[in-house]
Amino acid sequence: MSMRTLLVILPSFPRWAQDSLSLPDAVRLPLGAVLAAEDLEAAEQPVRSAEADLKRAEAVHPAGISTDVDVSSIRAHLTATTGRVIARVRTAA
Repeated sequence: MSMRTLLVILPSFPRWAQDSLSLPDAVRLPLGAVLAAEDLEAAEQPVRSAEADLKRAEAVHPAGISTDVDVSSIRAHLTATTGRVIARVRTAA
């Protein structure tokens, strides 16, 4: 995503920054923090989804609707998804 695209997305951006090809640190650092927080939120969404899947599978397991293999498979998926989020956060830092 180019800086020009970001400037279109952020309509309240100061005019002097819109005319500049390089953003000053006073603008870039807060913008980077906002984008990093949004990236983390997006990265955590699959973990929340996998947690909900696991909770559902565990809830219906006693009734025989899901098997031990189903629950184990979802646990493995949750573990892998959590690992990807951790790796993504470490590489972004």
